[in-house]
Amino acid sequence: MGALPRERPTRLDAPRSGSSRRPRPRELVKLERTVGLSTETAFDAYYRLRPAVREVVASRLRLRGIDLDGPSRQAEALLGSEAWDLVRGDRPRPRNHDAPGLPLDRIEAVVVAVEEL
Repeated sequence: MGALPRERPTRLDAPRSGSSRRPRPRELVKLERTVGLSTETAFDAYYRLRPAVREVVASRLRLRGIDLDGPSRQAEALLGSEAWDLVRGDRPRPRNHDAPGLPLDRIEAVVVAVEEL
């Protein structure tokens, strides 16, 4: 097995000029990119943003003893329709990957719902 190539930083990873602040966490930069891409295409919303949000939601629900993909409707009730629509296990894949992604205000509503868990 060969080694993966070293990851090269992008301009988003570089510290701001004249700034003495520490560089932003790589995972934060990655998540910001994911959100940005998810507003562009349905593909990115489904295959990039959705898994990230599902992971956070599943973890927060487990703390309450609730299984995200369990048969009860507790997860749906706690999340509300906006967030549930994104993270539900039976959400269909987009037929047209190039269709518009999620509007930023909808992503914001999902974030608010997750924060309230």
